Amino acid sequence: SLVRNAIAYSLAGKIMDYAPRVRMVEVVLNGDYKGVYLLTEKIKRDKNRVNIAKLTPESEDVSGGYIIKFDKGNPNEVGFTSFYPPIQGQQQETRFLWHYPKAADVTTDQFSYISNFIYEFEDVLKSDNFKDPINGYRKYIDVESFINFMFINEITRNVDGYRISSFMYKYLYFS
Repeated sequence: SLVRNAIAYSLAGKIMDYAPRVRMVEVVLNGDYKGVYLLTEKIKRDKNRVNIAKLTPESEDVSGGYIIKFDKGNPNEVGFTSFYPPIQGQQQETRFLWHYPKAADVTTDQFSYISNFIYEFEDVLKSDNFKDPINGYRKYIDVESFINFMFINEITRNVDGYRISSFMYKYLYFS
């Protein structure tokens, strides 16, 4: 697991616009050896990390500047739930949680925009028109980035992939 995560992040850093930097570190606390850990850079909005627009409560354009995550979270963490279960017939759910902006800073318009954008994307994926070149899945994602994400999760056999510890971001939309 420790090596798999290091390889996944390193590979992602080579083929994607951004991936957190990592370092293997040995931890010794008060002379007591605690083991080897993977130190991972925190994901955040920044011109050298996730280079997206700064979204504030005063932002007029609500179409971009979001970082949303799939993660364990806690039941009180602010987010929204997919209408589609990850496994048909199971009582599981997919939760989209706020990472940026902070949940406390998100306006009603911003919350509505990004949740509706993701709901529309999910509906398109479940529709017969998901391959439509104009109104299909390509309208909602960066295809190359999505393929790279899938490739990295598959090649490293990431057991957390697609369900936790995954982040996605949305740029401003210019029509």
